[in-house]
Amino acid sequence: MIRRDLLITGLLMVSGCTVGPEYERPATIANDLDAYSKQSEAQVTTQKTDPNIGWWEHFGDSVTSELVKKALANNADLHVRASRVLQAQALLAQSQGRKRPQVDLNLGSDRSSRSFVLPPPAGRVRTKATTLSPSLSVRYVTDLFGRLRRAEKAAQAEVFANLENFRALQHATIAQVVRARIVIARLEGQLVITRNNTKSWEEAVKIAERRYQRGLTGSLEVHVARENLARSKSEEPDLEIEWHQSLHSLDILLGQAPGTTDGLPKTLKNLPDLSAVPLRLPVALLDRRPDIRAQEHRLHAATARVGVNIAQMLPDITLSGIFGYQSDKGETLFVDSAYIYTLVLDAVQPLFRGGELKAQVSEAEAIVQERAAEYTDTILNALREVEDALINEIKLQERYAYLTVRFTEAQASEKLARDKYLKGIEQLATVLETERSRRQAADALAILHGDLWEARVDLLLALGGDWQTEKYAARPIDAFNDPLAQ
Repeated sequence: MIRRDLLITGLLMVSGCTVGPEYERPATIANDLDAYSKQSEAQVTTQKTDPNIGWWEHFGDSVTSELVKKALANNADLHVRASRVLQAQALLAQSQGRKRPQVDLNLGSDRSSRSFVLPPPAGRVRTKATTLSPSLSVRYVTDLFGRLRRAEKAAQAEVFANLENFRALQHATIAQVVRARIVIARLEGQLVITRNNTKSWEEAVKIAERRYQRGLTGSLEVHVARENLARSKSEEPDLEIEWHQSLHSLDILLGQAPGTTDGLPKTLKNLPDLSAVPLRLPVALLDRRPDIRAQEHRLHAATARVGVNIAQMLPDITLSGIFGYQSDKGETLFVDSAYIYTLVLDAVQPLFRGGELKAQVSEAEAIVQERAAEYTDTILNALREVEDALINEIKLQERYAYLTVRFTEAQASEKLARDKYLKGIEQLATVLETERSRRQAADALAILHGDLWEARVDLLLALGGDWQTEKYAARPIDAFNDPLAQ
């Protein structure tokens, strides 16, 4: 008895041994970079932002914030991805359960009948017996080489990866809502411009008709003015179609029936100007991007599965036992004489599997290499996305400055041409040319205003949020303990 107890205790003491590689974050090109390059001194700002609110709330638009809240609560794709997080958590609970002893309650009852042939005068005799045998069976896998612990580690990493995928979809959904808001506001601005143009041409048609009736001009001016009025009116339905379709797309993002939203209370031109981007944004901000963190968790899971496959080549030791009572009479069931127990130490060492187990280890190691390459590629793409977004915003700001000057000059030219036309000292063709230039500049300015906001959305997505470094300091993978606390 003493030797048996010592053996069991010794096995439990050495069960802390874990085979397989430990996870290490791969070195990438990001390790050699401190900050992004595509920034200029003109982008320096002293503005402070609150790190405790979402990046979309820094736009200062309450309408956008309300739309985002509704989308996060109702979007169907988010509900699908959230269910995958729950599935991964259930698999983790299963892995944790395999590490613990398994206890079963067995309630057995056996009724048997036997016949005996005895010497005369007894002859054939039939006996009947009922045996009651309640018992507990216990089974415990010692996990001598850490197969179950590695499997639990892999399952935990998969939970984190699915959670980061959920967060990535959240960011993408938010970006879609913000972009829809921008497109709708931009179309509303273009509609205002087009309707103002229509009013202007309605007045021009009246003037041309009066001048023609007075014999001051030919019928050509009347026809040209009417044609431009019709052209301006024909542009409105196209913009209205696109506006309604954009609202329908927004309804889908919000998880509601298309056509529910009739319009938004503000237009983009009423939003505040974008704040400047701070100089020397740190590359360490990439550590908070959910897609990068998801890739790292997948790499962590793959590394743990190498240990699982190595452990499968080593002895697997299981302790099991049955403890209970057995009696053919209920009144004598729970007495010492009816007590039974069985203890079993089961050790299995694979000897020959035709190279299958070794091949499984090789496959797991190859998957680690694949995940590491995917992680590196994700880092490189993230760096490119940030640099692209930075240079895009810088150049769009430059173009916006020039286009603002163009619109101001075109507006002044049109006003001067119209004034001269009303006085009879300028031709309608000059008015048409200045009106065309002013309209093109106004449309380009409205579109570029929206492009600037979309460029800022691209930058915030590439950075994984706002540029507050205090809240999003770089953390090693093992620091991500509680997925719900992230």
